[in-house]
Amino acid sequence: MSGTESDDSREWFAKAEKDRAAALLILADPALTDIACYHAQQTAEKYLKGHLKRRGVAFRWAHDLTYLINLCQKTENSAAQFASFADDAEWLTRTADASRYPGDGIVGATVEDARRALTIAERIRTVVLAIS
Repeated sequence: MSGTESDDSREWFAKAEKDRAAALLILADPALTDIACYHAQQTAEKYLKGHLKRRGVAFRWAHDLTYLINLCQKTENSAAQFASFADDAEWLTRTADASRYPGDGIVGATVEDARRALTIAERIRTVVLAIS
């Protein structure tokens, strides 16, 4: 992070919504499934970081959803809500990491992979908005 990131969770959620919108639009093009996965991961990441900001929890610069989920589980009354995301968070982090740079692309990412990524992001969004 730049050190100037917002502490306002609403700003994090607004950015997350833009990534969500991008993922939904991109999902329509099977040639861009890796990019849809990336934006789905960004949606989840920003919702998790917004939740942590709202709770006043510091976090290190990371795109690792498992790390963020673990922090979220430690916030008040949140362990149960976030516990079910462990496997999905790991998969979505790996999927998005593979799409970031040339040579690391997801070879043969399917539309189903992109839909799964978006479904995970949507579930995280739902939980965060319900408890934040």
